[in-house]
Amino acid sequence: MSTNGSGPAFDQTSPKLMLERVVETLTQAGYYAYPHIDEQNRWTVSIDTEDGHLDVRLGGGIYIVEAWDTSPGLFWEEENERRFHALERRARIVLPAIARGLVADDEEIWWDEQEHGVGARVSTHVPFEQIQQIPQVANQQLEMLNQLLAEVERRLVD
Repeated sequence: MSTNGSGPAFDQTSPKLMLERVVETLTQAGYYAYPHIDEQNRWTVSIDTEDGHLDVRLGGGIYIVEAWDTSPGLFWEEENERRFHALERRARIVLPAIARGLVADDEEIWWDEQEHGVGARVSTHVPFEQIQQIPQVANQQLEMLNQLLAEVERRLVD
């Protein structure tokens, strides 16, 4: 796909139309997909599953596919409130070091204050011409997301 007009043309009449095709593809694969405008005013298609959330948006001749989720309450079983807060503080402090050694360029981890747990995001790109691959990519991204969350949590509790 050429974005400068020198290659084969792909119908890019409207971002909403481009993403309606993603909704159809994900719906045919059994997901409940819905379009919306995200917090950065971009058209986005989202699905919410037990394995995490997935967002698809447009970006320079490709679909950007991001899986993300938080794993709430990592230390909720800790009965001692002082120790609970210390464990969470330690997690916030060591997460950047874990990220440097574990997280790839297309991944992100953070401590979610509201959920009291680890958050993670993994992303990839799918060319417009491969739109039918988005459900398989979604499954792969959600699996990678959960593997990343599990590994980060393992490192935080060891």
